[in-house]
Amino acid sequence: METTTFLNLLGWFTLVLTVVCQFSGLTKYYVKMATLPVLMAAGSLVTLPRAALHYGDFRGNSLLFARVCRVFSYLLGIRWRVEVAEPVDKTRSYVVMCNHQSSLDTLAMMEVGGAEKYYTQP
Repeated sequence: METTTFLNLLGWFTLVLTVVCQFSGLTKYYVKMATLPVLMAAGSLVTLPRAALHYGDFRGNSLLFARVCRVFSYLLGIRWRVEVAEPVDKTRSYVVMCNHQSSLDTLAMMEVGGAEKYYTQP
């Protein structure tokens, strides 16, 4: 298949999908859930060269990936609202658990406590 034919098909597919998503909330949801793992893989590939060059910089590498995740949230139209039952004591440490039922857990972790909270100390 020629490149132009592939690009034409891709363009028509995108156009039809965009129109269908305007009328069907369920289709919009499934498109977002199908797109998210692709975006997460692309985000990993984008941040990998920096992580390889700055191997010991856990904080910098985590912050870069967090920024990429926030861009993905914006592109997918996901808006986060964090609600807590009681005020968070900033002098204490907390453990945030995710069940990893979807790729949304990664995006949510970057939003809950701020990206700078999620880096590991060696």
